[in-house]
Formats: sequence, C-alpha cells, structure tokens
Amino acid sequence: MASERRDILPEERVKPASARSLASVLVIAGVLVLAANFAASAALKALPVNRGYALANGKWKLMDRALESRTKLDVLIVGDSSSNQGLNPKVIREVTGKTAMNLGVVAEARTIEPVWTADRFLEQSTKYKGAPRTILWMHVYDIWSRDDKGDRRLRGITASLPSTAWPYIERGPKVRFTARDLWLMQQVPLYFQNLSLSNLARRPFASIEEARRFKYDETGFTAETTPDLSLVQRDTRNHMKLVREDPDTTFTTIARKSIDAMAQLAAKYKAEVWIVQSPINRTLWQDPVFRQRWQSVTDTLRAAAARYPHMHVTFDEPVLFDDVRMQNCDHVLADAATEFTRAVIDRTGLRQAVTRPTTAHPQPTTKAE
Repeated sequence: MASERRDILPEERVKPASARSLASVLVIAGVLVLAANFAASAALKALPVNRGYALANGKWKLMDRALESRTKLDVLIVGDSSSNQGLNPKVIREVTGKTAMNLGVVAEARTIEPVWTADRFLEQSTKYKGAPRTILWMHVYDIWSRDDKGDRRLRGITASLPSTAWPYIERGPKVRFTARDLWLMQQVPLYFQNLSLSNLARRPFASIEEARRFKYDETGFTAETTPDLSLVQRDTRNHMKLVREDPDTTFTTIARKSIDAMAQLAAKYKAEVWIVQSPINRTLWQDPVFRQRWQSVTDTLRAAAARYPHMHVTFDEPVLFDDVRMQNCDHVLADAATEFTRAVIDRTGLRQAVTRPTTAHPQPTTKAE
C-alpha cells in the first residue's frame, strides 16, 4: 500500500456563491464594523484620551446647558487654553458683581471656534435677554499667525463638538470642511481617532490618568495647582527658537476673518470685545527677540481692532509671572490666575457699570506687572 503523501493537501472544493450568501457576508461584516466603531466611540467617551477634544466637547455642552437653563451672563470668556486656566469667572463675580462663564478651549481650535461660540451664545441668550455685554477673547501671541494646512488640526477638534455647533460652523467664516465631514468623522472613530485608540490600548493606565485632566468647574474655569518648572523651561526654549526661525507675524486668513466676524457679532448684539493677550513667564520676556515679536503682534492686533468701534486690545505689555507660578510659558497656576483676572478687570473697566468706553482704545495709566 502506497504511503500517504502528507505534503499534499486534499483537494479543496469551493462551494458556488449565491447572491444571498454574499449579502449575508457583507451584512455580517458591516455589523461587525459598526459594532467596533460603536465600542470605540463608547471607550473614548468614557476615557477621552485626547484632552483637547474632551475639553472642546465639554465646554460646548456647558454652554448648551447654560442656554437651556436661561443663564444670564454679563461676561463671556472665549479663546484657547491660556484663557481656560487664566481667567476665573468667580474672581470676576467677586470683584465686580458680574456673572461670567469661561468657554475657552485649546489652540487647535484656532481663532475661529471662539467666533462660533460667541455666535451661538449671543444669538440664543438674546431670546431671553441674557446676552453678555462684554466678551473677553484671549489667545497666546502666536495663534494669530499659526498655520494649519488644510485646516487639519481644526477639523479634528471640531469633529468633537456636538451637533449644536454645526449650524454656526456652516454660517461662520468658511473652512475646508462641512458638517457632513464632521458627522462622518464622528461615526468612524476607528479611522479618525486611531491614535487615541492606539494609546488607550497600549498605555491604558497612562490614558486613564490623562483623561482625568482638564476638570473645569461650573463656570468653565480650570484651576491648576501643580507647577511644572521643567516644562516651563522647555517651552521657553521652544518659543525663543520659534521667534528666530519663523519671524513672519503675518496673520493667517482665518485669523483675519475671525476678527472681522467677531467684530460683526459685537456690533449686532451691542457687546464690547476685548482681545486679551495671555500672561507670559518672566524668563521668556527677558529675551529681546521675543519682546519684539510680541510687540509686533500686539501692534497688528491694535490696527485690526481700530477698524471697529466695539473691539479693543488690552495690554501694552504682557502680565508677567515668575516661572514657578506657571505650567508653561502662557499657562498660569490658579493663584496667578486670580491676579491675572484682576489685571484684566482693571484694564477693561469691568469694575464699573457695563457701558461702552468713551474711546475705541482707552490707554492704561500703568504697566502690568
């Protein structure tokens, strides 16, 4: 008897495929993909690894809740992360008696997300006579000229916003994506949030720790109490390098359109917009090249704001803090935020009744320290 050949597999016969069996395979595959995306979405909602995405989503929902409860605000705070932990609404209330809410997010939202935020809050709160008369619009110095090719970073963080944001995105200064694009990105996190999912799978404990950051209070303010001197020093070196390697202070198209749009909102709703420059650590301010860059940006802001009677710029020089009171070059700790908020109150006249300034750009009598 011939020995059995073990290196030759039996003949495989492929069964004929029918339309029904093919459809079943496609349906099962589709269900599995949908289930995987649903599970990924649920995981990222429970553990928002990308803190910037979580902050933007949370702040927008905070605004939605304020509008639903018909909250009346005197002061609306918008901007990037320097405002998120730099302007404390409770201090504004304590010093001036005026109500405020901090809806600042992160730099990836550029200068345009604050326009969407102000647009929604002003429009909706006007319906119950709760519209703020003062808008504090705060950014770091380089955001106005920071490039974002194809709006890729902006698209990513905007996709984290709830659907209540979409009408204001569609009617605001035009960007390179639509509400349909954002909907698709929300439905397929396996593709569009692959880095977050990868970090969550590879470093679950570190991801959990990251997800616990950016815990803001009911007014939207994030109080940070842990200094990070090493990060401040590294950030200082990076900014010194930036102002030397990229001396161009030309404002981006989206920055210029954002200024125009915010000014139009101020005129429409009879509000005063104050562009607030973020605080700076003292070590960085000692660099003459950086000081020149900061002043150039401020001069450009003043020139842009001068075209509109309801728009103003706060400081002639930045408010400075020692490095040990910072988390990076423009993020202050909670106690420094109290001082910074008081400085902004003094410069914008918030201690007084909410009235329009008699001049477009009232000049401060003393320099901020």
